[in-house]
Amino acid sequence: MVGIMGFLEDVAAAKAAPKPKSSPVPVIVNGALYELVFERADGDVWAECVSRHPARLDSLIDKRYGYNFNAVVLEMAPRTGALADGTAIPAEAWADLIPSLAGAEISAVTDAIWALNEWNPAQEIEKAKKASKVGSRRKSS
Repeated sequence: MVGIMGFLEDVAAAKAAPKPKSSPVPVIVNGALYELVFERADGDVWAECVSRHPARLDSLIDKRYGYNFNAVVLEMAPRTGALADGTAIPAEAWADLIPSLAGAEISAVTDAIWALNEWNPAQEIEKAKKASKVGSRRKSS
């Protein structure tokens, strides 16, 4: 079992670690190909955004996730996205970019953001649980 010192060391290491990033998401802007990359939002920022966008009653995807899926991920895009080379995109450019993207591009953007903030962390927890179970079954010598 890890004590408080181990826990605090892990908290410090997590704080210092780079945030996970998505794979590049290709988009066409004015006929030119660009790649966007998104980073995982801070958990409190994600949770606050989710809390402000309740599920739409007539939306199956919202019913599944418990919040307005499109509103959340599209609000998070300018907060967590950049060009693949790391160049920041100004907020006013995002306001013009999002409506200019095709449906498939929006789907790729929303999938990348959702995976970083919901799917991947859930999978990391499951993997850690399984590893923990394996470790607890080890016999001491």
